[in-house]
Amino acid sequence: ENYPITAHYKVDELLTNLGIGEALITVLNEKGTPTPLVHCLMGAPQSSMSPITSTQLDAMVAGSKMAKKYNEEINRESAYEILTAKLNQAAQATAELEAQQTAQEEAQKQAKINEKQAKTDAKTQKTEKSIVQSVTENRMVKQVASTVFREVTRGLLGALMGKSGKKTGWF
Repeated sequence: ENYPITAHYKVDELLTNLGIGEALITVLNEKGTPTPLVHCLMGAPQSSMSPITSTQLDAMVAGSKMAKKYNEEINRESAYEILTAKLNQAAQATAELEAQQTAQEEAQKQAKINEKQAKTDAKTQKTEKSIVQSVTENRMVKQVASTVFREVTRGLLGALMGKSGKKTGWF
């Protein structure tokens, strides 16, 4: 009942009478509808149904027209290898840049330290005055020295000139 209708065969009788190697065949036409049934005799297969041996496989591959093209091994650089190389280069460049920046920062820190040390040295040199300088800069010492010098000078000049000066109790 599911087979296409044919005027040449009685399908229900023919199906029960088919022998070995006989078949009813239908195909689709250009429009996609099934063609009428045809009673055919099928030939026995000419191929081997067993697995192929490695020598048979090698002979078939050697005789192939495409074997020359497809048996050639080409080791092209893959996209993964290209991207990995680029990432490694970028990482190396970044590491070099960071090393340069670190070196510059260290140099700047060292320069600041040297500058501070120079300022500190200059301050300590200024603050470390000799005993004579600190004594001469002392205001009270200056006044005492000035008074002593003035009185000694008056006394000497008074003695040389013969004038009696004011007695201060030094002579």
